[in-house]
Amino acid sequence: MSAVIRLLARAISNPFLGNIGLAKLISVFVRLCFSCQISPGVRFGRNLVLGYGGLGIVIHGGARIGDDVTIGPNVLIGGNLGKGGVPTIGNGVRIGPGSVLVGPIIIGDGAIIAPNSVVNADVDAGAIVGGSPARLIGTARERLRNV
Repeated sequence: MSAVIRLLARAISNPFLGNIGLAKLISVFVRLCFSCQISPGVRFGRNLVLGYGGLGIVIHGGARIGDDVTIGPNVLIGGNLGKGGVPTIGNGVRIGPGSVLVGPIIIGDGAIIAPNSVVNADVDAGAIVGGSPARLIGTARERLRNV
């Protein structure tokens, strides 16, 4: 699955391949085979990990995702009709299964999104958020102290 996603990312970023519709074709293939919708136009960093092969993940075409990001299954990263815009996700972010990230928000580097959270506001770097709507429940620094 990750090889297909990498191929999709390369096809999207290549002007020639994008113009002939290869990116769209790969996107349809991923949707049919993996029940995953990753729209052409998404910018991925290195080492993206999609939990359970990307099962149920939906990512808006305008989203930006940094390096070393892990996304659990059944996650939505998309727009918010009321606010417009889509999320920008920093490096080293962990997004728990079933989470929803909507609107023109910025998720800071090293942030952790707890499972089944609804994030509709910016998250600071190193923050741990959870709930619906998501609220600060700790920081990565506190988590390391307790280990």
